[in-house]
Amino acid sequence: MARAQCAPANDASGRTMGPGHKAQDDSFGWVSRVLKIRNERRLVLRSPIARSCAAIFAAVLISSPALANSGAGKARHGLSAFGDLKYPPDFKHFEYVNPDAPKGGRLTTVGTGALTTFDSFNPFILKGDAAQGVGELTFDSLVVRASDEPDSYYGLVAETVEIAADQMSVTYRIRSEARFADGKPVTADDCVATFKTIKDKGHPIYRNMLRDIAAAEAIDARTVRYTFFGTEVRSLPALAGGLPILQKAQLDSRTFEDSTLDPWTGSGPYKIGEYRQGTFITFTRRADYWGKDL
Repeated sequence: MARAQCAPANDASGRTMGPGHKAQDDSFGWVSRVLKIRNERRLVLRSPIARSCAAIFAAVLISSPALANSGAGKARHGLSAFGDLKYPPDFKHFEYVNPDAPKGGRLTTVGTGALTTFDSFNPFILKGDAAQGVGELTFDSLVVRASDEPDSYYGLVAETVEIAADQMSVTYRIRSEARFADGKPVTADDCVATFKTIKDKGHPIYRNMLRDIAAAEAIDARTVRYTFFGTEVRSLPALAGGLPILQKAQLDSRTFEDSTLDPWTGSGPYKIGEYRQGTFITFTRRADYWGKDL
């Protein structure tokens, strides 16, 4: 059986991502009912990345068309399906998180997926069986969903988000303090490279979900814009913002499609520690996590 060892859920400040926060992302909608093809439904049960894709897709499918209209034409600190965001721009943590909770300790658990083994640390491709928790704990995204609102997303790596007045693009401004685990800054080029790679070479469910996002463009080092096509665009700003962010340098130097136990560098609050292939994996809280004081 797979074993994961992590620090308590309220590891980070609460506004950012500890395992408790991201685990909630994993539970709110990673269900096979959002997929129309029986083949894909089997993938949801088998693959962590399939469940990840279904989570994002389910969340935005139930959104009101107001998601695209909410705050259109102006930069905001989040996205809301119903117009107003519950939390102001300077909020310190979600109300359901205790920022004073003790930090440290060890939690041993069996993963929530259907896998009891693993042979890969790449959860974004079809090949191999990825270790559970790698995508959720070691990678950050531009926005994160609030669990106490019907359908709202707040900036994590992103400082602001702006939906175009015609709803055909979304622009994210990246926080200057956002860093990967190796200390390098998260840039718009990283976001663009991640989008192109996952859309072209990632798990088929990712490619299907992202088909109506036409392109990603680095406006400057800290600004990335995603453009859409078609008429069904209401879910696309959140889909783009919910993608993991990988380093462009690694994507340029490694074969993304390979199933490998050589970890990809993320910007999330945990790193991979001790592991034994097919038996257990340990996630260790990063003391230098860039978002711990957000």
